[in-house]
Amino acid sequence: MKKFTFTDLLEKKCFSFSKIEIPILQRDYVQGQKAGDDSDKINKTGFRFIQAIFDSMKSGTPMDLDFIYGSVEGEDFIPLDGQQRLTTLFLLHWYFACKDFSGKELKEKLKLLSNFSYETRISSREFCSEMCKFEKKFTVSEIPSKYIQNESWFFSKFRLDPTVSSMLNMLDAIHELDNDANASYENLSLLQFSILNMDNFGLSEALYLKMNARGKELTDFEKIKAEIEKLADKSKWENSLEETEKFYFKADRTWADLFWKSFKLSADSAFMNFIAEAMITNLTLKVESFESNVGKEQIKKIQKLAENVENLSAEDFDKDSFFKVKNFLDLYSQNENAAKKAFVNLWDFCKNDKNLFSTICDIEEKSSVTYPVRGLFFAQTLYLEKSEFSEESFADWMRVIRNIAEKATVDTVQTFKGFLNLIQELSEGCDDIYKYLSEGKIKSNFAKVQVQEEIYKAKIIIKEKTAKSLFSELEENPFCKGRLYFAFYCCDVDLQKKSSVLNIHMFKKVKKVFDAYLSKDDISDDFRLLLFTCGNNRFYEYWGTWSYKTETNKRCCIENTPDLNWHFSRIECDSTWKNILKEAVIKLTSDVSIEKLISEYKCPDDMPKWEKWIIKNPKKFSEHCSGHYFGVTLDNKNCYLYERYKRPNGKENCFKIPVK
Repeated sequence: MKKFTFTDLLEKKCFSFSKIEIPILQRDYVQGQKAGDDSDKINKTGFRFIQAIFDSMKSGTPMDLDFIYGSVEGEDFIPLDGQQRLTTLFLLHWYFACKDFSGKELKEKLKLLSNFSYETRISSREFCSEMCKFEKKFTVSEIPSKYIQNESWFFSKFRLDPTVSSMLNMLDAIHELDNDANASYENLSLLQFSILNMDNFGLSEALYLKMNARGKELTDFEKIKAEIEKLADKSKWENSLEETEKFYFKADRTWADLFWKSFKLSADSAFMNFIAEAMITNLTLKVESFESNVGKEQIKKIQKLAENVENLSAEDFDKDSFFKVKNFLDLYSQNENAAKKAFVNLWDFCKNDKNLFSTICDIEEKSSVTYPVRGLFFAQTLYLEKSEFSEESFADWMRVIRNIAEKATVDTVQTFKGFLNLIQELSEGCDDIYKYLSEGKIKSNFAKVQVQEEIYKAKIIIKEKTAKSLFSELEENPFCKGRLYFAFYCCDVDLQKKSSVLNIHMFKKVKKVFDAYLSKDDISDDFRLLLFTCGNNRFYEYWGTWSYKTETNKRCCIENTPDLNWHFSRIECDSTWKNILKEAVIKLTSDVSIEKLISEYKCPDDMPKWEKWIIKNPKKFSEHCSGHYFGVTLDNKNCYLYERYKRPNGKENCFKIPVK
């Protein structure tokens, strides 16, 4: 079979085409990769190849570089197998052209080399293009990589491109070997190969991966980025834009710098996570009917993407979502927006040492990205898009959305859309959310109870500025965690009635009680005893079951603070239990100590004796009921404290209250 040189190929003596293009689906150039992190030398495979080339050039012996496989697509020759060798030949021809020629001759040689291009990454392509405009003669004392990196056209982004990095390393290796071999441009004609045009085979990703085992496969992100670039180009979505505003241009510059700054070596994964999360939100907002066949397919697509970002496909994009993702990326590339963090505790939604941007992007935190977290990030994004940033208004906005996220149920695509729609509606007033809420314009019915509370609080804040700090402080209390319904209930406020007026003085007292007695994981035994003195004196009947081993009705005197919250303070709770807890809180607002309230309590005559004993023996109660469970006999005359147990094996493991 006839042999050709690299110059023959560039001059199209093999067959007709416009230029040689290393395609998107090919892999990084690796023959110039370093041997290791601590090495200045290129890897053994690359060095042996280039050493053999210099031996051939030095001895004047032709070197057979085997077959180059490829196909002509459109007007371009697409190498299928031979990318690594062709790239090394490109670098050799560039190096010796700059060394041996100058002026018009050098310009002609570089113009010929411009017929070789990379599509693997935009930065690789642009680097090759700039190299072919170099037109400067090298001297033997100059190290190519250092000289090139000092050029004004060399972007910092080029250093992050493994193909460019590998090319620079190979040029230095060529330079080092040339100092010993004293080779020339003419010697390059000794390097020959056979070429096979595979037009009849067609090209596919599978064929690339089977036939090109050299190098490193493109990452999932690089593939999806390339697919999006192709889609945008094919659909002509960006035809009216300047090149610097197009997706491909920003992806390898502004946006790449954004993720590199925060995630370094995990930048590609973070970039892909960001795009996937932006698409989850956009796709959810596009669902019109959850019951239709189209809607059901959309839900499946969103769920799969939420489970694994690798399910992202360019087919998911339409023009609208494409530009929305671009806008998201632009937004977080500006004004240090990626570093923005509201001075609001986001609780379990976001770790204290992270902000929402890093939570959304960080692959290690992927399992913690829930629908509520996505909603919070969407809220943050809308604020940054619509408002002039101020720490106070941003914190107010994020606090309101956080409260809703905490108390609403957002665990399906359907509820997620409801949350997003509400956020979009509220975002019309995100720069002054309390003013907007106070005007009562909300149409959405999502999370109606919590939104109603936010509206009520906003109206008070507008009139009484000191109320904002009171409310926000109490919202941080784990017993409330964003919802102040029960605190208002203790102040005789009915949120269903628009005319309900809050007594701020009373609210402050209630807040003081919440802070003192309901802010920890567990309530005190004194607080349990106080509950025995409230209402019908049978608060413990909120829960019960039969204990066969002790032959008693098993009761609980509140397992912990969350247990108290769930059964006694929610809007859904029975008024019997809410009123018992309310009475306890109101008693404590009197400034009388809890110990005195208990000791001075006058037990009703019909109260069971064992219950009277509990109230009058606080220390004994704490000693023998540390597990907070007890059992009462069927006749209600005897009580067994279960000690530290939740399920004692028998009465012998319990403390029987001594009653006569």
